[in-house]
Amino acid sequence: MNSRIHSRTLILVSLLALAACGKATDKKAEEAAEASPAPTVVDQVRIKAGAWDATTEIVSMEISGVDPAMLKSNIGRKTNFKNCVTPEQAERPPADFFAHPDVKSGNCKSEKFDMAGGKLDAVIVCDAGQGQSGPMRMAMAGNYDADAYDLTMTMTGEGAQGAGAMKMVVRSSGRHVADMCEG
Repeated sequence: MNSRIHSRTLILVSLLALAACGKATDKKAEEAAEASPAPTVVDQVRIKAGAWDATTEIVSMEISGVDPAMLKSNIGRKTNFKNCVTPEQAERPPADFFAHPDVKSGNCKSEKFDMAGGKLDAVIVCDAGQGQSGPMRMAMAGNYDADAYDLTMTMTGEGAQGAGAMKMVVRSSGRHVADMCEG
């Protein structure tokens, strides 16, 4: 019985870490995007406007006080999502473009966002969301071009009560799939 509860807690922590900050209204997402620092302009490679398909995959996961064998089943877990990039966003991509859609909320702030010459180096910090006892910090680094990106995100924070410190490394990749977004 205790093992079943522990497994549920680990799954919840995994999902919350991917979500990082929880969901928000579209208005909050727009406000957060507008508040994001502008990408570095020097030698900027512009991403294409339109529909993007993306995938995140858990590469590693550590939670203090949790047996690594319990976390092993999460390694390799993939989440697919879609992004729609407006022409205005393509000119000045918001910091959260490369992150999972659940990060696009008014609860997250960009501490650093350098995007130039096909390289990305960014840090987003989100207030504690449901199931978190402290803020979630997400450092992103990788490469991009007009129609694809591939980066590594390292997320650190405090999990739910009793879960302790958490660190998760996620690989995120995406590709431009259409000039127009559906719906």
